[in-house]
Amino acid sequence: MPVECIFWRDKYKENAELPRPDTVVVMMGKCEINGDTVKMVVDEVLLLEQAEKKFSSGYVIRIRPDAANDEQLAKLKDWMQHLGRRGGLSFVVDASGRKATIPLDDEVIKTSKENTAFLCSTFGEFNVS
Repeated sequence: MPVECIFWRDKYKENAELPRPDTVVVMMGKCEINGDTVKMVVDEVLLLEQAEKKFSSGYVIRIRPDAANDEQLAKLKDWMQHLGRRGGLSFVVDASGRKATIPLDDEVIKTSKENTAFLCSTFGEFNVS
């Protein structure tokens, strides 16, 4: 469903350079739905990279016992050492199907395109969120 985006003058001046061809943006604002028509008064416009930094705080990696392997964990260990992280991330793979939440010990891995690409290529894109 298309959304009509409305910019008031001050918001348009602040964000005039962002909406351009072949650029993904995230727009936030107040929506009004009237039948099949949706209008949004835009409060903020962010490039996709800016939205990722603003709204994400790290990664959750899911490992199924039948899919986990030593190569993945070795790649993760090398990658964390490259980032300067030591011992801040661990995994427990439990064949009984129980879930375990493992704290990161304040060693947060910042979200970025590079980090997301690495984690998705190592563990599969459906296992990283």
